[in-house]
Amino acid sequence: MPPIAGPREPLHRLERLPAVCRQFLILLVCLTAACYLTEIFCGWALHLGIPYSWPLISHDFLMDFTRYIDQFKLVHTVAFFKGVNAPMYPMPMMMCYWALYSLHIGGVGFAVIITVLTLVAAIWTTRALVDSGLAVSRAVPLVFVTYVLSYPLFFEYQSGNVEIIVWATLCLGVWAWMRGRNWTAAALFGLAASFKLFPFVYLGLLLSKKRYKECVFGCGVAVLATLISLWAIGPTIPIAYHGTQTNIALYRDTYMLYIIKLFAGFDHSLFMDVKVALTAINHLRGQHPSFHERSLALSAYMAIIGLLGVLAYFLRIRHLPAVNQVICLTLAATLLPPMSFDYTLMHLYVPWALMCFVAVRAAQLGIEIKGLKAAFICLAIALAPMTEFILRDRTVASWIRALAMLALFLVALRYPFPLTPDERPVPARA
Repeated sequence: MPPIAGPREPLHRLERLPAVCRQFLILLVCLTAACYLTEIFCGWALHLGIPYSWPLISHDFLMDFTRYIDQFKLVHTVAFFKGVNAPMYPMPMMMCYWALYSLHIGGVGFAVIITVLTLVAAIWTTRALVDSGLAVSRAVPLVFVTYVLSYPLFFEYQSGNVEIIVWATLCLGVWAWMRGRNWTAAALFGLAASFKLFPFVYLGLLLSKKRYKECVFGCGVAVLATLISLWAIGPTIPIAYHGTQTNIALYRDTYMLYIIKLFAGFDHSLFMDVKVALTAINHLRGQHPSFHERSLALSAYMAIIGLLGVLAYFLRIRHLPAVNQVICLTLAATLLPPMSFDYTLMHLYVPWALMCFVAVRAAQLGIEIKGLKAAFICLAIALAPMTEFILRDRTVASWIRALAMLALFLVALRYPFPLTPDERPVPARA
């Protein structure tokens, strides 16, 4: 991350954490302790099953990573795109799995990869905070307690999804963008978008700088990565393309349109709330929503969030400071997809780190930035494990997280969070 002090403005070293960072840590620790102590009591003392014993007391780890091992024995054949474990991801994502399997990296090896990538990110963030003026004795606990206690990293270990690769790619992309390396950022954003569609929104960071050529380049990288992966997994590009589209459509019709009890506890998408509302309305009518009604609801949802997203970007987001742009676009990529499992919450680490830089600078300058405290509270709620919030034998943690993330989005739209001297706000308090 770039230094946040101006060349003519030496800033003193902070020997204490900024107040908002302390409050964030306290809330995160309290929520985490409350959840895990409750879960240990319910699972081991009362011998209650799911959802009271999940995810801490769980025997299913690295599920996503291991499910495709046998399927890749059928690579380069039509049979690869059929069966119970047929790939429902875009092919560049499946290429990540295939590369790991080809290198004979098992579950332990993948857990090591997760550990190394998060450790590098944690050390990198710590060093940047120290360079920005925070004492080492304060920066280390802030970063490492956040990573160790936060739920997304635990869920990533539990699920074993290659979202960790998407996260690392976008982390590097945001870093490159903030350093002014726009072509590198475009390539990384395009590559991430080939893994999953919604990271395309990060190209909005380049669009706000009027880097139109780089945006086109990023789109080209996404297309090229997709074509290469279709060709590599085969047996031909058309067969692989049609097989992928068929499986994605099957995923939509089987999972996206319905409330799957197994998934509902860790799907924080706003569309989950739409499905709950649709089910409740039809329950009052004494019937279940039809497939047609569910399809219309999904189409309407995608159209509405697309329109609102475009309006929000061009009317507000692109005019905001860099930190606000990253927050808003990250939330758009993690909150708005029709299904968004909790490993995508790892993407919130980057906005959290940028907000820490803002908090450090504000403390050095002796100013108060409106909205920053509320933003940290929302982040603590989104990152904390809250699976023990249970209603009628079903965890409602995902709904609480969705509301917290939506509140964070609105806060970031309302209040600017300056990171550099030219973005400095009017002091709210001397």
